[in-house]
Amino acid sequence: MSKQKSIPQRDAIPQEYTWNTADLYPTDEAWKEEFQTLKSLTQKLEGYAGRLGESAQTLYDFVNEKMNEEYDLQLLGKIGVNNTYVIGVTQEVVDTYHPETISDLVPIAGELRFCAEQDFFTDAGNMKFGPMVETYGLNFQVANPVDIMMKYTLIEQGAYDVMVVYATDGLNKRANLTLLDDDQHFFPDYYGTILARSDVFERFAEDAPGLKETIQLLNEQFTDELMSELTYRVDVAGEEVETVAHDFLVQSGLLDA
Repeated sequence: MSKQKSIPQRDAIPQEYTWNTADLYPTDEAWKEEFQTLKSLTQKLEGYAGRLGESAQTLYDFVNEKMNEEYDLQLLGKIGVNNTYVIGVTQEVVDTYHPETISDLVPIAGELRFCAEQDFFTDAGNMKFGPMVETYGLNFQVANPVDIMMKYTLIEQGAYDVMVVYATDGLNKRANLTLLDDDQHFFPDYYGTILARSDVFERFAEDAPGLKETIQLLNEQFTDELMSELTYRVDVAGEEVETVAHDFLVQSGLLDA
């Protein structure tokens, strides 16, 4: 019977054959400090087990703590937009059938042609075409993947009637799409937030006192409709970002004219 080999201790191995742990932690004390930080973070995050789906605020608090502890970043609040997937329909569909919710499409889906970018038709993830039509009971006349760069052009040319889009895309306005209410709450919320490095406020404490509070003035200043209008002005009308941003700040009372 062969003798079982044991794993030698690090100090029994020639130094040239060992990892240089100083590249990771310069001292044992530094390692212990990081270990305690991670241990504390784990204990904090354990409190969120099974709760992340209970509300948007719970998820926000979880992400904020994780960003702060692991990356020294912090969320400064939600600006008010929810840039999630939505279903848009053409003006012809609205004039003919008057839908207001995705469920309103169920009895007329057989008359409608649907398109979305290729990624929406993949099996990866559960916010995709298959689960969506199963949730709502939709059976479209046609459902095709299209080039993401061409989908707005195709629907404007009349090739399709229904399309999946992002809620704040300025091209929705150009295509004159009506966005339907996700009455079954199929698509998740994607709230826009402001993320900043924690040391920024320390570094600019003298030159820009109150910087954090100033940035937070943007919280809840936007809606999906407003953001769509602003992106339309930039992406479609070709206005400069600085001009559009300045106009918004003035109209919001955050900047003098």
